[in-house]
Amino acid sequence: MADTPRILIPLRVLEGESLPTGLATFLAPASVVVLGYYVVPEQTPPGQARMEFEELAQSKIDEVTTLFEDEVESRLVFTHGEEQTVDRVADELDCDAYLISNPAPDVKRLLVPLHPDVDIDHVGRVVASLVAGRDVTVTLFRAVSSAADPAVESPDEDPLVADVTATIIDGGVSPEQLSAAVVATDDPVSDTADVAADHDVVVMGERAPSLRSLVFGEETERVADRSLGPVLVVRRRRTQEPERGGTDVTT
Repeated sequence: MADTPRILIPLRVLEGESLPTGLATFLAPASVVVLGYYVVPEQTPPGQARMEFEELAQSKIDEVTTLFEDEVESRLVFTHGEEQTVDRVADELDCDAYLISNPAPDVKRLLVPLHPDVDIDHVGRVVASLVAGRDVTVTLFRAVSSAADPAVESPDEDPLVADVTATIIDGGVSPEQLSAAVVATDDPVSDTADVAADHDVVVMGERAPSLRSLVFGEETERVADRSLGPVLVVRRRRTQEPERGGTDVTT
């Protein structure tokens, strides 16, 4: 049986962002932390916003936590920096993954895009912990360069597919729940988003920041935007202590 992952669910609770019931059910096997946050206008001190909106924001968080049968942890943060806050809380609580929430039905079909620059073993363990013993199918999706040798454009020949398949099966998932596809493409984000449209949730490994991600945005966020579905991002391992400080107010 796979270890229980710790998953962060960041939500802009004062902007009406919530968690679909189907996603709450899917994430129930994990140790869940609901992070409600509000991005405060630059000229407004976070402490002032907390005094004004804390009660309303906390009530919105409570609505989300009641979707889970087991008790879940929660945080409420008033901040000037959205991405820094999510990263900081995920680091402090040692979260394995975080959710980019979008509307979702009951989760029956999972898409897992694979890339050599992510921690495939970690992705496989998180997938196994959420899928083992449940009626959920998993599609492993590998996009390779159009110039790649056709010999590797087969799931049976791709080492990434083989490695993550072994990890997921070792975590208690039946081989009958798994399928795989390897495609040649010049635009992996678009192709991944297209395939994601036929699935309920995407689980992707986080990649290290690059010039391309700084210009075009993180691949995980682009897939979420284009597919309009939820993406669970399995975090890469940090090699140094996260930066502390800032002007966040946490309750």
